[in-house]
Amino acid sequence: MKALGFEMDYYDEYHNSEYEVFDVVPNNVLYGIDGDLYFIDTQIRIRS
Repeated sequence: MKALGFEMDYYDEYHNSEYEVFDVVPNNVLYGIDGDLYFIDTQIRIRS
């Protein structure tokens, strides 16, 4: 997440200037063979 420009708030919470992402734990994030990240059962919110 840090390489994508996000800062860690808590163990499973990250944010950047546009988004807040919650429940980012190893079982909820998959790394695809295409090099993309796939988020499962996470919450993504637009930062206000």
